Amino acid sequence: MNALASLLLASTDAGGVWLPPQASEQAADVDWLFWFIFYLCTFFFVLIVALAGYFSWAYRRRTPDQPPLPSAEHNTPLEVFWSVVPLVLVIYIFYVGFTGFMHLYSPPPGAYTIDVTAQKWSWAFRYPDGRTPLDGNLHVPPGEPIRLVMSSQDVLHSLFVPAFRVKQDLVPGRYTTLWFTAKPPAGTEPVEYLLTCTEYCGTGHSDMMRMVVVHPTRASFEEWLAKQDDVPPTAEVGERIYRQLCVACHNITGPVGQGPNFGETAQLLRAGGPRTMADGAAVVVDEEYIRESIMEPQARIVSGFQPVMPTFKGQLKEPHIGALIAYLRTLGE
Repeated sequence: MNALASLLLASTDAGGVWLPPQASEQAADVDWLFWFIFYLCTFFFVLIVALAGYFSWAYRRRTPDQPPLPSAEHNTPLEVFWSVVPLVLVIYIFYVGFTGFMHLYSPPPGAYTIDVTAQKWSWAFRYPDGRTPLDGNLHVPPGEPIRLVMSSQDVLHSLFVPAFRVKQDLVPGRYTTLWFTAKPPAGTEPVEYLLTCTEYCGTGHSDMMRMVVVHPTRASFEEWLAKQDDVPPTAEVGERIYRQLCVACHNITGPVGQGPNFGETAQLLRAGGPRTMADGAAVVVDEEYIRESIMEPQARIVSGFQPVMPTFKGQLKEPHIGALIAYLRTLGE
């Protein structure tokens, strides 16, 4: 309830009467476009209503026998003006919105990656070393890009952090990503911001509320992380899966085997680089591409290779794919 009250009653000096505080570096650009559209619509609403009211009064019928006024003549400059000006404004709004969208959904290389899993009705966060937070909240360091690689175990969920102005769906059977850069807290203590699910997912939907905890420094974040649950590193599990299922066709170093080299794949995954397919298309090597290549290997064939890889649907579950991706990340380092 405290988190919800903070969201609804955000202080005016931080985010405004209607908006929560701007707690990420991306929030200011989102708010600027929001308020631009708001004031633009307000201006034209007041202008149109005022003119309509004035014309209704100025050109009213004053006597029962008053003859109708002649129709207005065609006015080309006026019609061009009220057509071109809105068009220019709409094009500008589209440009700002599209460039902002591309920025929000294109994480920079080297971003700190955290795996997020949603299921009815909870969130699970796993850090690069395999640790999970004891309090169930998402903890992040300040001032550096944070990339969330997200998946759902059951139905459609949607992760939303109002103070960061970021939101992304979690779709069963695929990976989606989201990134942000949290602003450092003003003091020396961690600051909490609401994280919630905005896609109705069943009777416990309202229970999917957690907090994003922004630590004051990277050192304090590392100190917190060292105290969390130390589960077996997922990269080790991924290496075992690689040696059991993948090593016969995918080499890490040396000559290329039946399939693409895992060392090259790891470098592309780390850099977010493209890979050319047999049909000439360029596909970005990310978590969703790797998952699709394992579950639906015939969907995209890498240029220079034959479509000989079998599907592992039914053999590998989502945690296994996540472990293999974690192993690839270690190769990229």
